[in-house]
Amino acid sequence: MQSLWVSTALLLCFAGRIHSKCTSLGGSHHVQVKAFNAEKAISGLGACKLASDDSMVAGISPRSYSESKVCGECVMITGPNGHSITVKVIDKCRKCEDKELQVSQEAFDSLTDDDAASIIDVTVEPVPCDVTGNLGYKFKEGSNKHWFGIQFFNHRLPIRGVEVRGEGSDGWVSLERTNRNFFIKTPDDGRFDMPFEFRVSATNGARITLPIAEIEDYKRHSGPSQFGDCVPGDSDTGEEGETEEGQEEEEDEPEPIFVESHQVSESEEEDESFSGSSSCKRTLPARKEKGDITHYSYAHIAAAGKGNCMLDTGGNNMVGAINKLSYKNAETCGMCVEMTNPESEEIMHLQIVDTCPECHEGDIDLSEEAFAKFAPLKRGRMQVTWRVVECPVTGNFRYRFKDGSSKYWFGIQVTNHRYPVKKVQVRTVGTKKWATLERQAYNFFVKFSHKGVIEGPLDIRIQSIRGQTVMDKIEEIKRSENEYIEGNTQFQECED
Repeated sequence: MQSLWVSTALLLCFAGRIHSKCTSLGGSHHVQVKAFNAEKAISGLGACKLASDDSMVAGISPRSYSESKVCGECVMITGPNGHSITVKVIDKCRKCEDKELQVSQEAFDSLTDDDAASIIDVTVEPVPCDVTGNLGYKFKEGSNKHWFGIQFFNHRLPIRGVEVRGEGSDGWVSLERTNRNFFIKTPDDGRFDMPFEFRVSATNGARITLPIAEIEDYKRHSGPSQFGDCVPGDSDTGEEGETEEGQEEEEDEPEPIFVESHQVSESEEEDESFSGSSSCKRTLPARKEKGDITHYSYAHIAAAGKGNCMLDTGGNNMVGAINKLSYKNAETCGMCVEMTNPESEEIMHLQIVDTCPECHEGDIDLSEEAFAKFAPLKRGRMQVTWRVVECPVTGNFRYRFKDGSSKYWFGIQVTNHRYPVKKVQVRTVGTKKWATLERQAYNFFVKFSHKGVIEGPLDIRIQSIRGQTVMDKIEEIKRSENEYIEGNTQFQECED
């Protein structure tokens, strides 16, 4: 296979140098081809969301689709009649096996002289796309400086990765590739000042840098340059560039266009832990924790929503920062604690709104107001016992969405909860499939772009650490953290 790939590279590379990886398709393959109605895919409604002016297009099997990595790749197909054509991959063939390819009817007819044939044996191999003009790009609907999706088209070679940085920034941030052929920046990637600068890498190692001054939804733009054919490098013209001093350029093995393995289902498995029961299934830990308490002067800032938990207590400064081990990726955010002074048997209650990285297991760093309930501030440290208790809330949950949230990506925070929140699921009202959100260390549950579009109104399903599950409805996805949404339900009180 290596000698075959080298010979393929010799055929394809006419820029003066040979590179072992011209595209991610790898060498030639013997596969089967069938025809499909490519009208929708050509219009831009295929899995790759790439429109085509040419009817010579293809769809590839789900497994080989590889989360859109093959979108825009060009493949030369030689049919049983000896005729060769070049097609561009713009769709996914959901009913294809691993070594099957579907092509437009026009492409299929040119590969065989048998009018009765419905599937034929062919040979395929990767080639650079015969494009004119420069690399193009467009932004996804709803894009903004907090969250955006960007797609690249009209590229001679497949795109391996995309990085971005804001004005005045030295570091590049790699964007996540989605199954719909967009590269996504989320609020988790940080906040960048415009204009942006994108660095687009081809599978042969060439790079193009694009300065972009503003974001415009779905408007098609032309970039400053185009990838070279088979010359690795790092330049704005797609020509040979230099690697950083002391580093060798990566020589990845070409990824085969057809992957021989089981197909992965796109549907998300239902989380059976969400039973839908609002009753208490688990008791709070009866054992009291033992640890030291200290105090910190900026706890009031954490209580105003600027701590790790991003919880605003509404002016209540009886708060604490829990040790890193007990923080549990923000699961204990909003948790209420009953604390006992073993010297005086005095009891006080406080809420966790922050984390203390340097604290040991069992320790809690308190606000000065809270510490002063047990001892003078000059004491600095003392040992106490504490346990988790029900929060004395009034009313229902309150929700807020993270800045930059949209139907493609959003972060949601549940506040004013009687017991700590363990899990959250959402779905668009009227649909059946629930998406389990991923909890972040800053106490938001995030719906990432790879879970598809989820738009309001939303059903939301919330589970407490006690196993209770309740469901609520949110009418719309807000775009600002400053807008709170009043909920319609609350975890019921448990009788321990």
